[in-house]
Amino acid sequence: MKLIIPDKFRGTLTAARAACAIAEGLGGECLCLPMADGGEGTAAAMPGKHVIESAAIIGHNSPLRALPLTQRSSYSLGSAIRNALDTRNDTIYVALGGTVTADGGAGLLQALGARFYSSDGSLMPQGATPDSISRIAHADLSDINTTLLRRRLLILSDVEAALTDGPLTALDFLPQKGATADDTKTIRHSLQHLHSLLGGTSPYDGAGGGTGYALAAVAGCRATLGAGYILDHLPVDWSRVRLVATGEGCIDKQSLGGKVVGSILRKCKKLQIPAIAFGGKIADGILDSRFIQVTPDGQPLPLPDHAYRLLREAARKWAKKS
Repeated sequence: MKLIIPDKFRGTLTAARAACAIAEGLGGECLCLPMADGGEGTAAAMPGKHVIESAAIIGHNSPLRALPLTQRSSYSLGSAIRNALDTRNDTIYVALGGTVTADGGAGLLQALGARFYSSDGSLMPQGATPDSISRIAHADLSDINTTLLRRRLLILSDVEAALTDGPLTALDFLPQKGATADDTKTIRHSLQHLHSLLGGTSPYDGAGGGTGYALAAVAGCRATLGAGYILDHLPVDWSRVRLVATGEGCIDKQSLGGKVVGSILRKCKKLQIPAIAFGGKIADGILDSRFIQVTPDGQPLPLPDHAYRLLREAARKWAKKS
């Protein structure tokens, strides 16, 4: 049996559609399951579970995208978490990735009960942003029910990254959010100031524009890499798998870390199962015979229908050679 478990090809194909294209190309007995890493598509990869996707609430298709980066808040994600806690009794999975915010989760914390005060003692308004964080002089977190959050939430992060200091930080993802040089300077100062007020650290602080910091480091919620968690809970009899095919829009160095492609390749190596990965584009310097570039010239994938055909044909060509 061939196991087809790709991530989304951002902007062109959902994980489910990508899986269908690969399966059509490879032929034979295939089991298609969408994968995700905590970003877009995580809910689809976890049927039957209550998943709050940050990408769906404060992501690239949200109204926040129309605001300047330093005026965007994660407050609405915190509101969604609070509402879910009030209306459900099961585990709530919070998928962090694909956001357009960079407020360190300050707005999210306000929605969960935090109160921020300025230097004159006045209560600051809800919806903290990078522009307002530097004016916080005191934080009161006593109304955050951390016991409930730690019991009910499981954070699925799309990356391991620090807040501002480390080999990979929240700042490294700012270009994807449309940051200017001035934005980056403001956000760096804001995140450092927020950390000086609240303390704490976790491996996931840089995820989701710092929402990982708010949930894992400040609130103390359970957290793990989304790709590995989803992969380990797939309904698959691995003893029947003879080939695993995965893929994503662009395979780069981040892909080989805690993302979908890297997580799958590591699991397959452990289980001694052959694996291949299709990339709409494969970044320069990534040399691996298991990687198949979908577009002949390495350009971004075109419109969805054409992308589907290209991916199907790439899989078909690989199958003929193998």
